[in-house]
Amino acid sequence: CLLRQDSMNVSSSNVVRVVLASWSVGGFILVSCYTSNLIAVLTVPFFPPKISTIEGLAKSDFRISMVDYGEFVPEALATSQDEDLKSLGDRMDLVYNYDEDDISYGELTQILLDGEHAITETYSYLRNLLAYDKEARSSTYVLKEQIYQGALAFFLAKHTPWKDRLDQGLRQLVEAGLVNKWYTDIMSTTSSALHDKKSDSKEKPLTLSNLQGPFIILLMGSTIALLVFFMEAMFRKAIGRVPFILQDDKAE
Repeated sequence: CLLRQDSMNVSSSNVVRVVLASWSVGGFILVSCYTSNLIAVLTVPFFPPKISTIEGLAKSDFRISMVDYGEFVPEALATSQDEDLKSLGDRMDLVYNYDEDDISYGELTQILLDGEHAITETYSYLRNLLAYDKEARSSTYVLKEQIYQGALAFFLAKHTPWKDRLDQGLRQLVEAGLVNKWYTDIMSTTSSALHDKKSDSKEKPLTLSNLQGPFIILLMGSTIALLVFFMEAMFRKAIGRVPFILQDDKAE
């Protein structure tokens, strides 16, 4: 059965037949799963490894792009002492900063979807940008490793009298966890939108974990079959003794 070459000789022994039946079912499952996985491996197209680090991005053929709104990042990358960051800075393409952000970031997103650029922006803004663009969300991802960490600040005039009070209030909000709570609430909608991408994944080929159910059913069926076989053998043996006892009674 495993080689799909059935034997013409069938054993008359019930035990052998039970074993052969179990082996036939198991062999059929193994052959089917192996054939399916082999076809999947041969037919699924090969995809390049996923970029997950700044070093991998620097060694790739992607160029970098961002909106030119006066950020220090382009100059910082171009003058960086790190070879990977400097390589990204040398391949930086800036998008004109229009009066409306939708136009600027729409053009930036289109450059990203063209497949030749990676875009850089603050982490939270990128998550929002992907969350509300279905096409970009389904074909792009955010690099976990970040180029730099930034902080948000309030710009005040020098010698502002209530600066200390504002610093104290902001510090209390941070220490109480309210800032993180508000950030989590605001970003929860983007997180749920990004998780929709995972739920839309295509069917995956069978793996060993998928075969646990069929083999458990096979084991249960074999166990029940063996119990029925032994019960049938004992019952047949008991029936065979009855005529012999009756003949002894008549002989007396």
